[in-house]
Amino acid sequence: MAAHSKGEVNRAGAHLAARLREVRDGIHPALVGTADEDDVRAKELVEWWIGEHVLPRLQVHDVVLDLAPPLDLGGSSLQLVTSRSKRFATVVDKLDREPGNLSQMVDLGGVRAVVETMDDVMSSRNGWRTPSASLGRRTG
Repeated sequence: MAAHSKGEVNRAGAHLAARLREVRDGIHPALVGTADEDDVRAKELVEWWIGEHVLPRLQVHDVVLDLAPPLDLGGSSLQLVTSRSKRFATVVDKLDREPGNLSQMVDLGGVRAVVETMDDVMSSRNGWRTPSASLGRRTG
């Protein structure tokens, strides 16, 4: 799918949030009617927008992986860093609960690191703020 404007993305999000309210009110049978071109197009745009944020999320994941200290498992260690994108249905639900523009939604994905102590949290946080921890560059 080609690039789309933020306006197109916002209209798609607003369309689906309104459709979700109609589904909840019993007015419409499904969030995305496969025979409804507007529904299908809106879903495609929202999924495209979510997909556009996968690479930045993975870049952040790599930086966090470099910064998070491993967990001590008594003789072995494990570095626990995960990431994931917000699911389509969750994005639409959030647009319904917290009206706003999809293009301004700040949590389309997330990265999580499990560390043992608050000192590990602070150490990782301080490393994130250094110039060597720039996105897209592995520091390890």
